[in-house]
Amino acid sequence: MTLVAILAKTWFAMLIVFQTGSIPIWVPLVIILLIILLFWWGLTRNSIPDEAGAIKDEHKSAEEEPIIAEASSADGSEMEQTATIDEPSSPPEPDDLKQIEGIGPKIASILADAGITTFGQLAHTDTAMLEKIVREDAGIRIANTESWPQQAALAAAGDWDSLAELQNRLVAGRHRE
Repeated sequence: MTLVAILAKTWFAMLIVFQTGSIPIWVPLVIILLIILLFWWGLTRNSIPDEAGAIKDEHKSAEEEPIIAEASSADGSEMEQTATIDEPSSPPEPDDLKQIEGIGPKIASILADAGITTFGQLAHTDTAMLEKIVREDAGIRIANTESWPQQAALAAAGDWDSLAELQNRLVAGRHRE
């Protein structure tokens, strides 16, 4: 149902009630204004610009530019110019970050959008940066990033027993008290 349809139905319902004389005219107007404000808030609440993504895109375009190489033959005459494209080093295979206690599918996708796709990258990211990515940029307030680098370091090292032991002492990424 569109916003216009909701507003129209609300307006007509309020007019019927208003015609009975029991509710002043300003009440339906305030209700419609609140609906509009809630709709606007819902559309704009996660529109924080991603500065890191813009920087990453600039580097990506510079890496993908072709390099022109000139070759010379043995007799000194120049050969035809050839264009070669340097293959950028392939990104590491992404890990399943959902194996970290406190990271679910939504946070894993947020971290992937920020360029953190492996346990090693997560282990080397400080908690202040993780807080910025998850809480400030994505608006997820309930996530606790304190133990993620420690868990990721164990996962990156392949120490799954120690990781399981650590996760038994955690609740949603927080140390039990």
